[in-house]
Amino acid sequence: MTTLLLIDDDEKVLSFLCKTLTKEGYDLVTATDGAEALKTIRNRQVRLVITDIFMPGMDGMELIRTLKQDHAEVPIIAISGGGAGGHKDYYLSAADAFGADRVLAKPFTPTELRDAVRALLV
Repeated sequence: MTTLLLIDDDEKVLSFLCKTLTKEGYDLVTATDGAEALKTIRNRQVRLVITDIFMPGMDGMELIRTLKQDHAEVPIIAISGGGAGGHKDYYLSAADAFGADRVLAKPFTPTELRDAVRALLV
């Protein structure tokens, strides 16, 4: 079974991700910040990571940078609503520059999420 790692500090977003991707038959593991995600990926084989950018502790940018150094084979989807400043396009562009394989602006549809995951798991 294909395992995905989902990282977001917003319980509602994490629930949406889980609900959408469980229906697709993926095995899911979750984390609420980058440090927790790194512990998970060191102990478990993960095929794809979906991470928020703004989180307490280790944020998504630092997580993306670290994953691309230590686990370059694992594709990453960065998601963001832009944080308090609401500049999601800027932050998603930065995530792309840091090495995210895809970016999705919140809110996104279940179809957009499923399509992005499928495209990276081909």
